Amino acid sequence: MRTQKEYNLYKSKSSWLRIVEAFISVLLVMGVVLIVVARSQPQTTAADEIGKLQKYSLDYVTTDEVLRSQVLGGYLGGVNDKLMAIIPGNLNYTIRLCNFDEVCALSNGSKSFVISSEVYSDELILFANLTYYNPNNAKKLKLFFWQGNYPVDITPPDYYVNAPAECTPACAGKVCGPNGCGGSCGLCSGTDVCNANGACISQTLPTAVLDLRFSGTVYSKVGIYTHYTHNRTFIETNGVGVTLTQGQVCYLTDPKGCDAKGAVSYRINANSNLIQINKNFDTSYATEKFTLTYWGTDDNGHAITVVQKMCVSGTTFTENCV
Repeated sequence: MRTQKEYNLYKSKSSWLRIVEAFISVLLVMGVVLIVVARSQPQTTAADEIGKLQKYSLDYVTTDEVLRSQVLGGYLGGVNDKLMAIIPGNLNYTIRLCNFDEVCALSNGSKSFVISSEVYSDELILFANLTYYNPNNAKKLKLFFWQGNYPVDITPPDYYVNAPAECTPACAGKVCGPNGCGGSCGLCSGTDVCNANGACISQTLPTAVLDLRFSGTVYSKVGIYTHYTHNRTFIETNGVGVTLTQGQVCYLTDPKGCDAKGAVSYRINANSNLIQINKNFDTSYATEKFTLTYWGTDDNGHAITVVQKMCVSGTTFTENCV
């Protein structure tokens, strides 16, 4: 039989073994978890990296006015300089410039060829820069990337043909407009526009043309007052809407005077009419000339005033008199 001392020693060793076994089990479980997590992470492939590089290159051409102008002029040297600066040594490429409706195949410009490895391509359509706009002459810039060399029987393209002649920008005395070299002497601020002399001038916005006509007048008399019930038609003919905010009636027969200006809210849309029916003038005089005036602004911020008159004498009246 074991002594008490031997039993205690055995029990102590057994406890340590259990602890070590538990620790090893935890390590095994953590190892499995790490392997599963690592396998579940998305892997970046060479195709992904090449696609990002092509997109960056084309985006750069889109935002660089000099490169954009060169491409529209048929020159690819600037684009080639950019690609040589950013493309790693294990990649090769060719640049094609084609018309919009043309099939832009892998070629050195004179001869099509085939690459045995995977070829990646992306393209960009250009038809304008700051001084040139012609959607009928759109250009297609296409990039082909692959890993490896050119075929032995294919000569890489010469991207420096059609190089533009040296150009000195002509901006003396100009603050805007083309500089003669495919660029710009500057842009105008706000709503100002650039004229043919390279100066920024305020853009002249059209002013509304508003007329007011009376029609359909009906005479009536109640007590000492004579009433002239009529229709009013506001007519805008210059393509600019108008909002009228004040109106006033004045009387030209002695004693001359005007009613106080009153607030109104009349909207006459561009090239449209606003018709108001059963409006009224009244007077206690035998003869009178009513002058109706409205004030407001048009949609381009110009102040607008419209005036019309009605001359009356008893049962007779003249609409739109002078």
